[in-house]
Amino acid sequence: MPYNSRIKRLNLLIRGVGKVIYIKITVLFVALSIVCFFLAFQSINLPVNITSIFEDINKYGNIFTITIALITVGLILNQIKLAVIANKLTPQLKWTEKFEIFLKDEKPSSQKISSMIQNYFLKNAEGIFDFLYASERPMKISNKTELISFFNQFLKTKVREFELDSDGYHQNNRTYKSLGTSYSFTDIQKILRFVLKSTNNYQTLESDFSRLYISEVDKMNEELNKQQ
Repeated sequence: MPYNSRIKRLNLLIRGVGKVIYIKITVLFVALSIVCFFLAFQSINLPVNITSIFEDINKYGNIFTITIALITVGLILNQIKLAVIANKLTPQLKWTEKFEIFLKDEKPSSQKISSMIQNYFLKNAEGIFDFLYASERPMKISNKTELISFFNQFLKTKVREFELDSDGYHQNNRTYKSLGTSYSFTDIQKILRFVLKSTNNYQTLESDFSRLYISEVDKMNEELNKQQ
């Protein structure tokens, strides 16, 4: 994943620089075409006839041809870009819609996902999709390195907030009986079943994720104990 990220950043940089150069060249040739068109009409002698007009314009034919070609290429590339975005948005929309339905269909009472966690994942559904869709195996986490990257990006900084907001935390007088205890992990597990799935190549995904999550809870627990 880190290697892929570097390649993607380099690719974006190249495309960005290329786009700037292309725009500058196109603007230059459009400006030259306007000047040449003006010069062509200035040199027309009276009485005006169509033949002389075409002859004068033809003097700058190469500039006009290049300008038209550049504009045409720009229009074609823009259409390709729109097609790529549309192809990406189609699975993204389908996935996020299913994700939203999944979250909203969770039963009320004790089985319901906490509103804070639910709202957080609804808000970040598109970002989660983009992360998973951008991997070498779309919508798959294939190893622990990718899992850690996913966890760090979407959950590591939110664990404390999820824990302190949980009903279990307040019902137990804002204390933990021991390390390895989490009041929000059950909700996260429910969402994990939809977002991340174990594969034949990575069957320890759930247990690895559990250790990552509980480790952050334990760190928070130790910090709270020091403050008391």
